[in-house]
Amino acid sequence: MARMRSEERREQILSVAAEAFAQYGYHATTVDTIVTGAGVARGTFYSYFQDKRSIFEELLDGYMKGLHAQIIRIDPKLGPTRAMELMRQNFNGVLSECLEQSALTKILLSEAVGLDEGFDERLL
Repeated sequence: MARMRSEERREQILSVAAEAFAQYGYHATTVDTIVTGAGVARGTFYSYFQDKRSIFEELLDGYMKGLHAQIIRIDPKLGPTRAMELMRQNFNGVLSECLEQSALTKILLSEAVGLDEGFDERLL
């Protein structure tokens, strides 16, 4: 069996963490939950991430970047018809991203907002 490359291992840990946070919630998910699901040692986890919060923040930062990438700037000079078309594209793009990233959407809606004041500021 071929060894997993460093970036693949990191992505695997992120993926398992996203599923664990979505299934169990932020507070109930532990580093042990993540490493067991990913099949890696605790030391491997800590070689990539400082702690549970840092992996949670990275997941949500990536999610928010994905959402922002779906938004097209709307110039008011375009007129109402074109502006409405772009608004529709924005809505559809954001909705598609939310559905594609359903585990992270669940985390954002149920866990991330209200985690603490500093985190709320990052999301907004």
